[in-house]
Amino acid sequence: EAGEGEEEGRFEGCGYEISVAGWQLVTVVARTDAEGKGVSTFFVNGHEVGSVPVAFGGSEIISVGHHGQGPGFVSAFSIWQYALSAEEREAYWDQTRGSFGLEHLQLVGEG
Repeated sequence: EAGEGEEEGRFEGCGYEISVAGWQLVTVVARTDAEGKGVSTFFVNGHEVGSVPVAFGGSEIISVGHHGQGPGFVSAFSIWQYALSAEEREAYWDQTRGSFGLEHLQLVGEG
């Protein structure tokens, strides 16, 4: 039986409207507690922008995006077997912005 936010094909918006003008790093950290209840927290350029009451996970990726719809403007996709810490997300931001020639962009909160 599917739990809240886990119904087949249900979209769970986190309340953030991302701009498609320019390049942004979107990361999601999914966690599940001992009772199997999950939460996925969304970050854009290192800044927390919202969460949904479900942790997506599994052993394989079938698709990115909703069935029958493209994932939008995606230039790269990565997945880890564990939730990245704030320091690991920042290191990934540094790595990816350099890969796309965007070293001048700063992580939210950087001086």
